[in-house]
Amino acid sequence: MNVLISADTEGISGVTSPADCRPGTPGWDHFRKIMTADVNAAVEGFYEAGARTTVVNDSHANMQNFVVDLLTYELR
Repeated sequence: MNVLISADTEGISGVTSPADCRPGTPGWDHFRKIMTADVNAAVEGFYEAGARTTVVNDSHANMQNFVVDLLTYELR
């Protein structure tokens, strides 16, 4: 199984307002960490379910929303 994840801040845990998704705001900075954690959890779940390859795309605004230092992955 190969998986493509297209992550957008409007769909992550806890977002309740457009202000949470606006780059450069305190809410956005907070939710970038949550978006990164959500993606890490999804990738881990897909690998546990048998995925061979997982590709993740940041699909929000300028596509610079992940906190890169918090992404966890294993190259396979």
